Amino acid sequence: MEVISAVQRPSQAHIIAHPASGVRPDYDAEAKSESLYRRSENAAILLRDNNPNITDLSDRNRPTLLAERFSELYSNEYTDAFEELEKSRYREGAIIYHLLRVVRLAFEHCHKWNSKIEHELKLEQNEISKLDHGKILFRGKKLEEKKIIVIRQKDMVVQDFMETTIPTILPQKITPKAELQYKRYSECCVEILWWMCVQNPPIHLDWLHDRPKNQAPEYKFDSNLYRSYTLSGEYVDFCVWPLVRLHKNGPILSKGIAQGMHK
Repeated sequence: MEVISAVQRPSQAHIIAHPASGVRPDYDAEAKSESLYRRSENAAILLRDNNPNITDLSDRNRPTLLAERFSELYSNEYTDAFEELEKSRYREGAIIYHLLRVVRLAFEHCHKWNSKIEHELKLEQNEISKLDHGKILFRGKKLEEKKIIVIRQKDMVVQDFMETTIPTILPQKITPKAELQYKRYSECCVEILWWMCVQNPPIHLDWLHDRPKNQAPEYKFDSNLYRSYTLSGEYVDFCVWPLVRLHKNGPILSKGIAQGMHK
């Protein structure tokens, strides 16, 4: 039997009916063992909850893989959309602005949806038994339910963003192929960001705002955090792609990309 927790399920082979009463003599022991199994299982879930130092290697959407997918998004779909927008006679600065805006708005969109899920699950807490282990049972149940919900609602989150947000920010006067690549990039973007937002704790994106015009440089270029875009320098001119952290103020999963400049 595969061991999935510190406590195994009771074996049915050891359940023997009493010859006279028909009642199993080990019924109480079986019930206690089953209860202990459930509590152990939920405690294991609780241990992983909000603990970024514990990685579930069976999770295909674990943070390290999501950071890799986010970097691949920049290398592939971002680049394809960039090239097509160039063919539509958009300038480099405008293209970077439009594509980065998709990331910002998609990230906000996913956080709003995730907050709704958290709120609805929190309302169920009052219905949970007030046993001494009720808190563990509830939080374990909450995490398992959330996994199911986020999978089911992923397509809905993506569709809602594509139908409500993209039409309002779609670059104007572009070729049909540019529009197709832009929407493909946007769809891939919101899907990856959805999985980032529903992590526990959520994966965090760090942004560098554009330097105010006619003002002294505000951000020093840190090569530990960002890779240079086309120019290096002591200061940051503008952000091209955000850096990814395991959680807010946490370790870096992947560097961002920024344009360097000198005074």
